Amino acid sequence: SVPIVLRLRDPQPHEIGLLLHLVKDLWTGDLPVGGTTSVGRGSLLGKHVTLNYTGGDSPLNGVIKREGKGAGVTLDGLAAEQLNCYSEALATWVEAGE
Repeated sequence: SVPIVLRLRDPQPHEIGLLLHLVKDLWTGDLPVGGTTSVGRGSLLGKHVTLNYTGGDSPLNGVIKREGKGAGVTLDGLAAEQLNCYSEALATWVEAGE
């Protein structure tokens, strides 16, 4: 078990969206860490993610849990719409070319 703590100071909505995508890719093993992934190392498989953001129009306070490998996820204290609004903010920012 390896805890990872990521913090943003005064984040913009698109930055939160980018962080959520990064966490998802790390958590699901889609983003390898290190150089030995071809031999089965360097992948993470998350058990739970705790989100705690109180600023902005859509605060994030809750936990995302996975029961086992290949299992679905459950949102505790979060709504998918909350997560999607930050993902949409990132997409809008990217489309604007900023």
